[in-house]
Amino acid sequence: MLSYVLKRKIENKFVIKMREYLDSKWTLFGILLLALISNVFSMEIPVFYIYTILIALVCLFCDDLLPLLPIACAGYMTFSKPNNPLSEDQTSIFIKPVGKINMIIIGVLIAIFVITRLVFDIINHKERLKVPKLLIGYVALGISYIFAGLFSGEYEFRSSFFGLVEILTLSFCYFIFYFTVDWKKVNKDYFALLFTSLSVMISFEIIGMLIHSGFFSTTGDFDRRLLFTGWGINNNVGGQACICLPAAFYFSCTKKNGWIFTLLGTFNYLCLLCTQSRASMLCGSFFYLCCLVIVMIKSVNRKANIIVYISLLLSITAFAFIFKTKIEELFSSVIDKGLDDNGRFEIYEIGINNFKESWVLGKGWYCSGTFQWGVYDPDDFLPPRYHNTIIQLIASGGIVMLGAYSYHRFETLKLFFKNFSLEKLFMGLCIGGLLSTSLLDCHFFNLGPGFLYSALLLLMEISDNNNLVKVNN
Repeated sequence: MLSYVLKRKIENKFVIKMREYLDSKWTLFGILLLALISNVFSMEIPVFYIYTILIALVCLFCDDLLPLLPIACAGYMTFSKPNNPLSEDQTSIFIKPVGKINMIIIGVLIAIFVITRLVFDIINHKERLKVPKLLIGYVALGISYIFAGLFSGEYEFRSSFFGLVEILTLSFCYFIFYFTVDWKKVNKDYFALLFTSLSVMISFEIIGMLIHSGFFSTTGDFDRRLLFTGWGINNNVGGQACICLPAAFYFSCTKKNGWIFTLLGTFNYLCLLCTQSRASMLCGSFFYLCCLVIVMIKSVNRKANIIVYISLLLSITAFAFIFKTKIEELFSSVIDKGLDDNGRFEIYEIGINNFKESWVLGKGWYCSGTFQWGVYDPDDFLPPRYHNTIIQLIASGGIVMLGAYSYHRFETLKLFFKNFSLEKLFMGLCIGGLLSTSLLDCHFFNLGPGFLYSALLLLMEISDNNNLVKVNN
């Protein structure tokens, strides 16, 4: 941006080299490594300041904002267990004045740089001002979110504010990066590179979560309720892992040494299982098998992948047989839980009754007060939810929200099948990971998964651009 404004007067070797680095995959890897360090070692504030500096450099010197997409996707997952913003023991730095002040400073600086750059790009890159294909569906869904529960006896203003926050996170990456990236310069493999890297980062965060919980050092039965991190419990972590899981297998299909990514994808899958989130274990296993079949059909080096799969099957079977007792102890709480609904059917019934009482616009986002998973403060910003997408839609926003969601889903399916490709297939599997787990959990209505969802939809739409750069295998 500065180079453009100053007519290239500040161009020199240092600036050119810096821009090349910021535009490279090493920046992506560095961003995710910082997120991992922050999560494991409770270094959120220093990492956020580094991110702020990086955002400033990209906004001022780079041709577009693509280097910032990994921050948007991974920023949610930087929070550590001791600094959980929702912690009840008041130890989190974000509850203390120093943490709040730093976050305000960081937030203001980031907003200034990003908004300025967004306005600059809109003014100076009018060729990017096209109508996004998912615009109407997103607008309809946003309106239904904001006005959910209007005219019902339980409606309150914070419901509209929460609906606004929901739709902003669900669409943030889609709209911000649609207008601020020169997509003709982006590699076709960028989707897989980003989400494979995210999957590996999450896997190492899972390992860190297991270490902090005493998973590897415990004697006797292990309680999976000990598995949580600074940005969610085991179900949240498992949900994010399930979304990113398929990406590595895209490279299994397209790379000559794709078997390496088959190993990597299997490592990510095993880490997902260790979250002991039942919905994620179930859906993750389904999508892992789907990826296995696709790799067997589409891989450029099918023989190597078959050998790897057979080796993995034999190794994992032998390991499970040798350490059968220890595995049963570590997974005892999820084994004992079995197929128990954990109060979900009762919650579904409450949601259906709320829909019957207010079937046009629902009862808003704060009307599931008999939630069974613990005691919620009535003043909490994050409301208890119904753990099922359809029930949540009809209970919170009635047939209006259900209709808006249905149209949005129609647009996404149309986008998926038009100019169908291998890239779109794996993006669809990633989105399927979110939608399927959300039938048994509330991931679609959590704030973090929305960033991944909107990024996937953006990359899916951009994949229709035949001018994307192709890379050698």
